[in-house]
Amino acid sequence: MTTPENDKTFKPELKALYSIGHSDHTIEAFLKLLTDQGIKFLVDVRGSPFSRRHPQYCKVELEQSCRSAGIKYRHCPSLGNKTVPINKLLETQHGQTELERLANQYEMSTNGFTAIMCAEKESKSCHRWVISQRLMED
Repeated sequence: MTTPENDKTFKPELKALYSIGHSDHTIEAFLKLLTDQGIKFLVDVRGSPFSRRHPQYCKVELEQSCRSAGIKYRHCPSLGNKTVPINKLLETQHGQTELERLANQYEMSTNGFTAIMCAEKESKSCHRWVISQRLMED
């Protein structure tokens, strides 16, 4: 796998927004996936940042693990409410504000990439896909 550290063509001024699901990864494997791609900002778009099966992905534990790996963590529950379909949620004022905040974070990042995350392994089968597509449209 090509990573920013071993890719001679890597340009730090390039920007990218990644999408990742924690799935059933160990926290070590998850953080390695992030750091190997130069992720410096993790935006958790789960409505409820808790996992009974994978307690390492509960908000407090995940935030501490990210901090130890040099990654800034932010929980953004307004982009992950399971009671309202994501398309409707993104039309609300709060949803629009959070999309703008995410877009601004992407635009302002000069020393690392941003990733949005939830629990789902495949982004095309979850709301991260909708969020990503919406950001690309706007």
